[in-house]
Amino acid sequence: PDRVARQGRPLGRARDLDVIYDQLNLVLLPQLPSQEQAQLKPLLAQLGSQRRQMGRLVNSHLSSSGHRQWLQRWGHWLEAPQLTPLGERPLLELLPDLQLRSLGALLMQLGWQAEDPARGARSLHELRKKIKAVRYQAEGYGDFYGVNYSSWVDELKSLQGVLGNLQDLVVLRKLLGKKLTKQLPALEAKLQAFQAENWATWLGLRGRYRTDSSRQALRLLVVQIERSR
Repeated sequence: PDRVARQGRPLGRARDLDVIYDQLNLVLLPQLPSQEQAQLKPLLAQLGSQRRQMGRLVNSHLSSSGHRQWLQRWGHWLEAPQLTPLGERPLLELLPDLQLRSLGALLMQLGWQAEDPARGARSLHELRKKIKAVRYQAEGYGDFYGVNYSSWVDELKSLQGVLGNLQDLVVLRKLLGKKLTKQLPALEAKLQAFQAENWATWLGLRGRYRTDSSRQALRLLVVQIERSR
């Protein structure tokens, strides 16, 4: 996982720049008064330059010999995978334990207890990353479960999305700086409304992960395999 993460890190940074630029330029800017639009133009130009530079870095990374060798090694492994003794056991024997370990790590995240989107930004960011990992893993196991499991995977996607919106807002605020947002009252009002909307959605979604009964229901969900599927 760490090696895969290293390969994807440049793409993640490029994605962050793209999202912030599009949010600011295509969504927020047209809704602002002309004087605030004018104040944002230099920042947008700076972001555009950073995006182009990051695009060049991503292209360089993807065409590098190191990346090509990494892909080649994975291709060779997929053709003739070398598994540990544990990996050679039938998946259905291990799947409940794998799922419980993954779910346990998710439920232990501090972000579920955050009571403020600003003060809890770091724990919420870590929670979003864990939800993303659990969701991608869970999607690969969907064939062994029923409709309730599929609904849970969809719920994870929604959780990841709303936390992503809150994280993008944190990044955008850092980019703007306190001084700039004070000079842009219309923009600041829209950012506050965006945060309030997403935080309300988050509060509605997270309840299932905070009570003993609902957490136990999730544990039962991931161990009840439909072996006939």
